[in-house]
Amino acid sequence: MVWKKAASTTACEPDAGEDASSFAAAREILRRSRRLAVAFSGGVDSAVLLHLAIDALGGANVLALHARSLLFPEGRHRRICDELLADFSRLCLVRRVDFSPLEITGFTANPPERCYLCKKRMYGEFLRLARQFGAVTLADGINADDDIDSRPGWRAMQELAVAAPLREAGIGKAAIRVYARRHGLINHDLPSQSCLATRFAPGLPIDEAALRLIARLEADLGESLLSDFRLRLSAAGWGIEVRGAEAEDADLLDEAAIRQYFRQNGLELAGLIVCRSQRNGLIEEKSK
Repeated sequence: MVWKKAASTTACEPDAGEDASSFAAAREILRRSRRLAVAFSGGVDSAVLLHLAIDALGGANVLALHARSLLFPEGRHRRICDELLADFSRLCLVRRVDFSPLEITGFTANPPERCYLCKKRMYGEFLRLARQFGAVTLADGINADDDIDSRPGWRAMQELAVAAPLREAGIGKAAIRVYARRHGLINHDLPSQSCLATRFAPGLPIDEAALRLIARLEADLGESLLSDFRLRLSAAGWGIEVRGAEAEDADLLDEAAIRQYFRQNGLELAGLIVCRSQRNGLIEEKSK
């Protein structure tokens, strides 16, 4: 199931870290719309937003829109996303939308405004489908902790008047994960993920073959060697940005096995970037 009542809580007992007033505010924001379309990426932010929208408006008045494209990671992320889509389809209308970012003019050159170009095209299509559904508003799961200054896609959202209910209600990532866990969302502990275009260094051309290779490599590595990571492709070659458990505990990071995996695939790993948590963010340690 998409969600369930946790064994140790009731609907009126928020977990520590879940701001009940902020989530109540989010529901009120959502109720401004008679009908609503939600951009569902498969991540925990959009899953919580969709959960709240169904709760606030009723499933018959909510449309979940999910873009299927070469940019979506495979492996565990794809499996969980598909399971969530199947479960949510029992509660609201779900529509999978085929999306071809490589056909967007200028996208494959990987310019600084790449994300803007992609989001503008994708959400423009989502808005068209939302209006067919009878909804005038499209909502995105961006939250209060997201750095909008570093997100060109935020400009596209503003130009298209896409709503950001979680951000408007002041809900950050930690509270989102607490809410997701409490309500049984199966991706509550899934590491944050971004589209595969972000694996390419700025200005490095993006092509279908490289996207498919990155998707396969990350799916394989994620099954056995790493839990939270990103491949990085630059003029210097292949790199890996390591986060999560393997970054915090050196004993869990099997660099030799990772390098062997790359060699088995006819590739050479240029280096690792290990990102360890600190009180004020992350520190990076590079390994050649």
